[in-house]
Amino acid sequence: MSSRAAHDGMRVTAPNSGAITLTGFLVEAHRSAGDKVALRIKREDQWHELTYAELLGASQRLARELVDDGRQPGAKVVLFANSRPEWVVAYFACAAAGLTVVPLDPQTPLAEVRAVGEFTDAHLYFTTEVSQAALERELLGQWEQDCALTVCDLASVNHYGDRPPDEVMDRADPDDPASIIFTSGTAVDPKGAVLSHANFLANVAGVAALLEPLATDRFLSVLPLNAAFEFSSGLLIPLSVGASLTYAGSLNPRRILD
Repeated sequence: MSSRAAHDGMRVTAPNSGAITLTGFLVEAHRSAGDKVALRIKREDQWHELTYAELLGASQRLARELVDDGRQPGAKVVLFANSRPEWVVAYFACAAAGLTVVPLDPQTPLAEVRAVGEFTDAHLYFTTEVSQAALERELLGQWEQDCALTVCDLASVNHYGDRPPDEVMDRADPDDPASIIFTSGTAVDPKGAVLSHANFLANVAGVAALLEPLATDRFLSVLPLNAAFEFSSGLLIPLSVGASLTYAGSLNPRRILD
């Protein structure tokens, strides 16, 4: 492992000292925006917010827990939840730990979630409290054969308000797979597109060149983050300039307008 000197006394530990990965991208976003609000969502009439510093700190804390738990680079992780700040924390944590995320639409039938998990040989699932019990029942047969299988509630990262560590962990290289994006109908014949860290960041550069985002912009995310378009344009683009992003939390038009 080599270390790359960074601004503000922060170092990124990565396999490639010049790597441009999603973790490196987040570090740069934090340097630019610091304590500015990155992500926010309204729950029970109260706003819950994560600053850029807290986003980096929370994702790094979870990444270290994943590594301490024995998760190896290249391992697959199913992320089965609606768009929310915790989704983003979990994704960046997996990216920093060198894991490959398999994001699924929250409306995906549980049998299809299980099929995709088996197809990708995933041993870790992130989901919501609403879906956790039902998903665990669906995975019971697989659980009996795989004692390492784990289903985690994303709410467990809610208390991760840590400041960023002095040394940021990054076990990925730019060409490592960041996501495997699946289309519908995968319960019978799973088909996934593998996208690397570099692929996503190339998307960001391409979109920003045509439609330049500003730090003063405020984004509203309505589409599910499992889609490559929303992940790139609805998440990475705002973060790339230090803008603030709000999650609708509902597809109800009245609630969105509120």
